[in-house]
Amino acid sequence: MSAFAAKSFQSHDYALYRPSYSLDFFKYIFSFAGLIKSSQDGKKLSILDVGAGPGTCMITIIPYLATLVEEKKINVQKIRLVVTDVSSNMLSEAKKNLTEVISKIGDENANLFELVYFEAGGEGLTELVGKASIDIVIAAECVHWLKSADWLNCMHQVLKPQTGVLAFWGYVDPVFTGVEKPGDHEKEVEKANEFYESFVYEAEGKLGVYWQQPGRRKLRGLCKEANVLVYDDTKNWGDVVTVYRDPLQGDVSVFDRLRGQDVGFKVDDEAFKLTKTFTLDQFLRYADTWSSSHKWNAEHGENEKVSSIFYKGLNETTKWELEDVIEVEFKTYYTLAKKV
Repeated sequence: MSAFAAKSFQSHDYALYRPSYSLDFFKYIFSFAGLIKSSQDGKKLSILDVGAGPGTCMITIIPYLATLVEEKKINVQKIRLVVTDVSSNMLSEAKKNLTEVISKIGDENANLFELVYFEAGGEGLTELVGKASIDIVIAAECVHWLKSADWLNCMHQVLKPQTGVLAFWGYVDPVFTGVEKPGDHEKEVEKANEFYESFVYEAEGKLGVYWQQPGRRKLRGLCKEANVLVYDDTKNWGDVVTVYRDPLQGDVSVFDRLRGQDVGFKVDDEAFKLTKTFTLDQFLRYADTWSSSHKWNAEHGENEKVSSIFYKGLNETTKWELEDVIEVEFKTYYTLAKKV
C-alpha cells in the first residue's frame, strides 16, 4: 500500500490504464441490495467507497444514480457519497474526477449529491462515518491491504441493520487470452503467461521481492480470508454470495447463502468477469503502475524500467510488437453480504 500512498506515484496513469468496472456489475450489486424496490422513501441514500483510488467506482455510479432519480425509479432527496482512501494522491485524483462527473449531469441532478472525502484507512472509519449510517459499502481492489477481521467489524458497525449491504471485490494477474492478428497464436499466449509468472513473481533479478506482503499474497489468493470470515459469520451477515474466477485454470467457484433474498435476484458467476483489450504499449504502461514496479523503477534507470524489461522478454518469447492488440482476463473474486 505504501507505493500507492507515495507522492511520486503516478495516480493519473494508474487511473488511465487500470481495468474499469462495468455498469452492469454495479446494477447487479444494487439488485442484491434491493435498491430500486426499497426506494428509500424520500430519505437520504448513503454509499461508502472504501479505498476509492482515483474514483473509479463513483465515476460510473454517479450518472447511474442520477438517472434512477430522474426516472423516478428511486425516491431519495439526497445521495451522500463518502469517498475514502489512505493515499492523498489518489484522493486528489478522485476529487478531480468526481467534480468533473458531477459537472456533466446537470445542475438539478448535481444538487442531489453530497460528496464527503476522508483520507483514512478502512479499519478506522466508524467515528468518521457514523454508526448505522450507510446503506451500501463498496470496496474495490483494496481488501488485501486491510486487516480482515478489524475491517469487517468496522463495516458491520457503519452499515444500517437488516438492509445494509457490503460489496467487495478484487482482481489480480492479467491472463493473456489472445492477440488480434491473423493466424493461430495459442502457443504464443501460453508462453506469454509463463513469462508473466516468471518475471512478475520470481525473486532473483525480477519483481518478486518488490511486492509488498502480505497484501500481494492475499490478493493472489483472492482474499479468501475475508470472504470466508463473512460467509461463516451467520450471526452478523445474512444473505451472502462469493464468486471466484481463475481464467488461467478455467475455474469458476460459487458460494451462496441466500436465505431471505427476493426470488428476483439470481447469482451470476459472470457478473465480475473482468476483461480488457490493450495495445501491448498500453499494457506495458499499465505494468509500470503496479506497486512493485513503482519500487523497481525508483531503483533502476530509464532503460531498465519494468515496462522496458517486460517488453524485451515478452518480445523475445512471442515476437509481439508494441502496436499489437492483446486481450486479457483477470483473476477475480467478489462478495456481496447483507447485514443481519
